[in-house]
Amino acid sequence: MTTAEYRFWTPTRIAGAALAACGVVAALVTVATKGVTPASEAQLITFVTIVLAGAGAFAVPSDGVSSAARALQMVCWMVAALALVNVAMAWIGLGQWAWRAPAYFPSMSPIGADFRAGVYEAARHFSNAGSAWPPFTVVLGLPYLLLREDAAYVVHVCVLIALNVAAVWTAVSVVRTRDDGGAPLCGATGTPVVGLLAPAFAVWLFLASGFLLSLERGNIDAFPAFVAMLGLWSMVRRPTSVWIPAIAFSLAAEIKVYPAVLFLLLIWRFRWKSILPLVVCNLILALSAGPRNLTNYVHSGTRSMAQGADWVGNSSAHSFSTWVTWLRPSYLLQLPVSLLIAIPLVVLALTAGRLWSRRDHSATVLMFCAMIPLMCAVPSVSHDYKVVLFAGPAVLLVALLLRHVGRGTAESWWMLLTLLLALFMIARAPGQLVDYSVNVERFIWPAVLMNKYPAILLFQCVVAWMAWRLPARRTAPLPGDTGNDAAAS
Repeated sequence: MTTAEYRFWTPTRIAGAALAACGVVAALVTVATKGVTPASEAQLITFVTIVLAGAGAFAVPSDGVSSAARALQMVCWMVAALALVNVAMAWIGLGQWAWRAPAYFPSMSPIGADFRAGVYEAARHFSNAGSAWPPFTVVLGLPYLLLREDAAYVVHVCVLIALNVAAVWTAVSVVRTRDDGGAPLCGATGTPVVGLLAPAFAVWLFLASGFLLSLERGNIDAFPAFVAMLGLWSMVRRPTSVWIPAIAFSLAAEIKVYPAVLFLLLIWRFRWKSILPLVVCNLILALSAGPRNLTNYVHSGTRSMAQGADWVGNSSAHSFSTWVTWLRPSYLLQLPVSLLIAIPLVVLALTAGRLWSRRDHSATVLMFCAMIPLMCAVPSVSHDYKVVLFAGPAVLLVALLLRHVGRGTAESWWMLLTLLLALFMIARAPGQLVDYSVNVERFIWPAVLMNKYPAILLFQCVVAWMAWRLPARRTAPLPGDTGNDAAAS
């Protein structure tokens, strides 16, 4: 193979060509076996998206452009494919070929139902809120009482958007942190482009159907997403301070319970020193609205989690098991809830086992990202609005890969491609765009993939892959390291 040929057939182009070829073959087989019908047209949209994604990866230049810039262009192509599916194609009525306003999810009236019941009304009845959310959310809603309910919802939406953007920018600040060797976590080659990941993934988030659901419901998952990212920022910027991340993670857990899994990250990093800060912070926040609200929350929250909310937009293990039972696909056996809960726990254990003896910044970031899918899979209620949890971790993982994509091996490029596939599937709109009771044959996506559980699990598997295969910081330079990267290694 000549030098020119090697430069042309980069790992990115090989992956793109393979992906596009798979899409073309699948489209041809579909047309040959089913013809062009409303059902096959819906499936063809999926294959066209795959072809476009592969063509986008193949079109990334191989000469005169840094590896980090090529990786960034792959991210942009993923976002463009998401825009095609969630915006352009969603407005085309399949079968009737009419222009229509898509219903990405069943709406509720009045708009902002979660905000009105869980924040505004809970704050209005402060002494006896009876909310299914932790007591601190009652305190969080007090400033909104200065406004009328409808005006407070509008302000709340603005706050949610600002918090999501702030979480993404905080993630960029995290990966710009320099490790003990003096190099940023994204590497010297990634530093010039890492700032562009923030607007790229902000657009990714704004295109996500789950983000639109969070605005329509007025849900508050953006609060723990931002506060948890602040806690991670503190752990890498002030690595000896245990109180600041303890306060941040406790705030996140007392707004929505599921971020309590991040306490394990603090215990892993600081061991026994983290116990007292966690106990003190959670005790204060749990009693911030009074013991009666805490008691009410325990009863109502337990009842809510026991009931669950099984539908296609709930990506929990319990909901996915129910979805598979309802579909009964020939290619998939019945999956018990216990198994679906155990899988992400095992993946997290494998990741932690690899990183347990390390406490460097990269290991901290990977452990943090490995815990995000757990927040979606284990709780019985994990609606699509939890997509806001993934924007910051997506920036972190792509930035970590920027340090490795130019080192002469294809594996890091495959990691990036798989990660982008998971993020695309997490953010894409449901296959049923108008009527949630229509036949399964009209789904744009394979019916089993309408639920986000498989995509979230794929995201976690990529984190484990990175933990096991990406080299840790070492004394000798890694192949392909230059400049500050070599000095840091």
